[in-house]
Amino acid sequence: MGFKIEKRDSYTWSVEHVISMHNGKPEVMRFQVRFKGLTQSEVDKLLQASTAGKLTDSEFLGAFFLGWLPGELVKGNAEEFTYSAENLDELGTLYSGIRNSIVRAWVESVSGGGARRG
Repeated sequence: MGFKIEKRDSYTWSVEHVISMHNGKPEVMRFQVRFKGLTQSEVDKLLQASTAGKLTDSEFLGAFFLGWLPGELVKGNAEEFTYSAENLDELGTLYSGIRNSIVRAWVESVSGGGARRG
């Protein structure tokens, strides 16, 4: 059976964020997120608006980022760190550049970058 072609409302993707280097080896935080399934036209418009400075960073991220999957991140006490705008802000405070890693993962997802890795 061939690949089923259909519009997806959302899809899952991996985010990787280097949080430290130890003896020349990166310690990488990896977690699964959900992105909105945008059409190519929507992606193009979003990127143009961002490049033109018409969106804040939060507006840009909010246009495609739906959050991380349940159970992907936990607090130090093993309590689940569920997705919310407040927890995204906290994650950004704890791990500088994490939003950029999420954006980088999204750009990879809409440009076919993941297929090259596989």
